[in-house]
Amino acid sequence: MVSEYVTDSHGRFAAQLLWQRGIRDRDRLAGFLNPECYQPVSPFDFGQEMKWAVQRLLKARERGEKVAIWGDFDADGITATSVLWDGLGQFFRQEEQLCYYIPNRLTESHGLNHQGIERLAAWGAKLIVTCDTGSTNLDEIEFARHLGVEVVITDHHTLPEDRPEVVSIINPRYFAETIRCITSLGLPLLTSWWKPSTKLCLPSPNSREKPCWIWWQLA
Repeated sequence: MVSEYVTDSHGRFAAQLLWQRGIRDRDRLAGFLNPECYQPVSPFDFGQEMKWAVQRLLKARERGEKVAIWGDFDADGITATSVLWDGLGQFFRQEEQLCYYIPNRLTESHGLNHQGIERLAAWGAKLIVTCDTGSTNLDEIEFARHLGVEVVITDHHTLPEDRPEVVSIINPRYFAETIRCITSLGLPLLTSWWKPSTKLCLPSPNSREKPCWIWWQLA
């Protein structure tokens, strides 16, 4: 089956690579190799954590709160930030209610930090949504809580031993093997799988329909 898509070789090396990555049954193989057969991950695969994230974002919208996106400076983090910016921007006024923050690579490094959190709190943010970072920033999360800022994490990096004290943590490492490989770009897209309407909503749990606008296949 692999050889059908590898026209310049016998396909053995490609088949071996796919096998080693856990893609071993015909249905998953077809979905990986043929875009016509691809079945996207459902937001509901992330269970209660996804519901908590959406509920908190709905609350922020209803209250007119300010929301900050905390990104990262690598390719995955920047693209994930862009997806969140476009998606959340349909429900929060960009610049006025919605901002993004990407740490300086040389002076701040990866992850949440006190200086950036203070700046966002001074701007008026009541909620920070991370992308590609935040899972192990326990001290910084507590610092944000002290300033009255709640945190939703979307990340795909290493998990701490105990769940962070956050509104929601959407990290594929908590879940089944089939979704553990999702990138941080994919996570925001899934989290923002809402339809533009008077109310934010998710497709039904059994639905694979694509919303009019997908803004963070939060993942």
